[in-house]
Amino acid sequence: RARVLLDGQSAALCILTPDGNALEMLSNNGMLTFENGNFRTTEIGYPLQVIGQGNTVTGDTNCDGCRFLSTHERGQCIVSPLKVGDQVYGALCVVRHDDHSPETVKSIDRDEQRALSLLANSAALAIQNAKLTLAEREIAEQSAAELEREKLASDLHDDLAQTLSYTRMKLEELEENLSEHQGANINPALQQISAAVNKAYQQLREALTGIMAPPQSIDEFKISLFQSIEMFEMNSGIEANILIKDDLALELPDATQKQLLFIINEALSNIRQHAEAKHVNVQIDFDNSEAHYLISDDGLGFDQSIPMEESHFGLHIMRTRVERSGGNFQLIPKPGSGTVISCKFPTSDELIQAIGLQREKV
Repeated sequence: RARVLLDGQSAALCILTPDGNALEMLSNNGMLTFENGNFRTTEIGYPLQVIGQGNTVTGDTNCDGCRFLSTHERGQCIVSPLKVGDQVYGALCVVRHDDHSPETVKSIDRDEQRALSLLANSAALAIQNAKLTLAEREIAEQSAAELEREKLASDLHDDLAQTLSYTRMKLEELEENLSEHQGANINPALQQISAAVNKAYQQLREALTGIMAPPQSIDEFKISLFQSIEMFEMNSGIEANILIKDDLALELPDATQKQLLFIINEALSNIRQHAEAKHVNVQIDFDNSEAHYLISDDGLGFDQSIPMEESHFGLHIMRTRVERSGGNFQLIPKPGSGTVISCKFPTSDELIQAIGLQREKV
């Protein structure tokens, strides 16, 4: 719309990066197609006036550092800020040139400047509204998830927890009665059943605690990760290390953080029970806009040809948790030398998501 409105040959929409130091091209169209995703510093040239001062500027296409403008023949360009109040979201640029006679290109007059400014303001308002809609949707989803967690916790407590508690009590009574008649010769199978029920009951209590836990900060999430590793070392006697290479990898939605704690604890539990490992490493990094969590051990590994659903139910649960959180789960078994579990969670800027719907308006 901007290109047609000003009778231009090309137009581009650029969005301010979260740190405010650069503009990223999100969309462009016209006589020359240009690859989106290029960045342009806001500290010099037109962006300094547009972003820094909030002004609409006009000039020639010879703008240092702008690959979009430098691709065109010499002509006129106009750049207007995407602005609502004092908040600047980016810039809208239109190029007008004549390949045959650059000297005769019509100058951009005041009326055209005003028209583009109004269009840019409308686009900025749409972006702001889209951001607010996304924020409201996220709040609504969080509220719905919280209600669902509360209902699930209540159902588990009222049904399964009570059943397990009753079973534990009856098993204890049975053991006492048998011990009176058989002394120390209590059936080993009964002892195993009792231990299994006690373990299931403890796991259920831990799950209920996790379900009902309030959202945690990044620091609290980090503490929870280290506590999981320390608890694993204490219970298993296996040396375990955790390395957080980039704290950006911790900045995940609260629901994803909780899923990750379950996944890591499940992975550690599998290692303790099956791997016969001597060392475990948990590495957390941020790369290519992805949070990457690696859990590796030097244990026995396993045969990947065996279907996961049949013999590795815990791994299947981990995969489900990762995929439910929008991530990617990868299992790298090394028979005889350990296993690596990789969990990747993509991250994206909310602003880019919000303005994705506005590309057709350029």
